[in-house]
Amino acid sequence: MGKALGRLWRIFAWLLPSYRLRAQLVRMCGVRVGRDVFIGSLVMFDSEHPELIEIQDEVSIALGSIIIAHSAASPFHQRMKLFRAEPQKVTLKRGCWIGAGAIVLPGVTVGEAAIVAAGSVVSHDVPPYTVVAGNPARPIRKVETIG
Repeated sequence: MGKALGRLWRIFAWLLPSYRLRAQLVRMCGVRVGRDVFIGSLVMFDSEHPELIEIQDEVSIALGSIIIAHSAASPFHQRMKLFRAEPQKVTLKRGCWIGAGAIVLPGVTVGEAAIVAAGSVVSHDVPPYTVVAGNPARPIRKVETIG
């Protein structure tokens, strides 16, 4: 699908009242989305490399979160060769929960059942069953399993 059409679908997805329709539109934009995924309103996905984002089954992404797979420098920095980073895959593993306003940066894998606290900036992988918080996000505890 063309990037322009993908951007249009993402704009519609931001505002749809149904999270199921939102997940479907995000899938149409090129993001790999599993089943039973909750995507809150105003969640932003990388518009240049959506194919590098994988959201596995039963993931929950809260309102206003940002998932990006690349980082681009200003034209000045690019021309001066001061910054160069290749796009990197982002993976949200099964059952993880991304809190409201969290930012997940390129190259990050959020482990199974991990929790990213609201407003956190995730710049490194999050181990499975771990709660992270802050900027940069750091582990604060393990997720307790019941049963």
